Amino acid sequence: TELVNTLAITDDLSVKQQLNRQLKSIENDFQYLGIDSCAATGLCGMKCPVGINTGEFIKSLRTQQLRDNKTARYAANFAVKHFAAVASTARFGLTSLAVIRNIIGAPMLRSLTKPANKLLGTPLYYSAWPRGEQPINRNDIASTQLDKVVYLPSCASRVFAPDETALDQRSIMQVMHSLTSKAGIELLLPEQVNELCCGMPFASKGLPKQATSKAEQLLTIAEQLSEHGRYPIIFDASPCALTTSAAAQQRGLTVLESAEFAYQYLLPKLTLTAQSEPVMLHVTCSSKRRGSEQQLVDVAKACCSEVIIPADIECCGFAGDKGFNLPELNANALKTLRSQVPNNCSSGISNSRSCEIGLTQHSGVNYQSVLYLLDKVSQVAS
Repeated sequence: TELVNTLAITDDLSVKQQLNRQLKSIENDFQYLGIDSCAATGLCGMKCPVGINTGEFIKSLRTQQLRDNKTARYAANFAVKHFAAVASTARFGLTSLAVIRNIIGAPMLRSLTKPANKLLGTPLYYSAWPRGEQPINRNDIASTQLDKVVYLPSCASRVFAPDETALDQRSIMQVMHSLTSKAGIELLLPEQVNELCCGMPFASKGLPKQATSKAEQLLTIAEQLSEHGRYPIIFDASPCALTTSAAAQQRGLTVLESAEFAYQYLLPKLTLTAQSEPVMLHVTCSSKRRGSEQQLVDVAKACCSEVIIPADIECCGFAGDKGFNLPELNANALKTLRSQVPNNCSSGISNSRSCEIGLTQHSGVNYQSVLYLLDKVSQVAS
């Protein structure tokens, strides 16, 4: 501010030129240190004594930068209108990369993607990159039960397959169907599921108009399927639930993320045999902001006799796609994770597929949704 004020009042041309160079240098530094590397999860607002969410400010700066970027706005509008095609292309791309990696090796693939990452900010390959998930088949979850819930698989769950090192290679939708079948609950899946998105990927990029468009589309379809709020709406990723909560509440709809659903609807209807092997637990930023952290912890403790929550890790830093495009943010946030995994621990759990990619990369163990563990240790209640 002082630099800008000095520029405004000085008449000395040489001073103006020097100050302009300083201002440009500061702006260039802030682009990376502030705008590009902000996770924008809003967790800072919970730490701030007066609740200031700096992430919202950063997203507004991203919006300003994109205002005159016709290419970015065209791409965003195309994705809004053709979301199923975009997701299908992403799945194909990930599967193709996995094939290439098997041929040339992960180190070579990483070295090939590194120059473009530095110059253009495109994704940098590393070993925890997932393959593309199989397309959703609604017939896989066909059933008729008295209790019903609307199930909205997240974009990440629809695009990212389980890590190749995971013992359980089922999709999250198959796991959800297994659990609800045991509990006597029917999953209602929208016919247009492949076109749906909560809007968060657009909002975090500074594209609020496109974000609102996708969120409204999703909630309108979910409202109809839920019979105007008769049945709860379940997301398998906590960020989606946080993103849609306020708008859903205005419509009289109940939105739950996977841990809340498991705690409130599944645990009372299942018999559990807790495993003795310890498990790592990562509580997502969105669970903390929703106030569902304790329910996630309680579900984990019901499934496992020893649950380890790393002491000094808050946000994992994956932040949607930043774990791909700006992997140093994710690496720095999780730099102490690997050292906190005990030798007798071989798995971790969370409730956001994108976060689980980075957690797997930086822990040395495979992270999956808490629903996988719940399904593993549960039986139909006797």
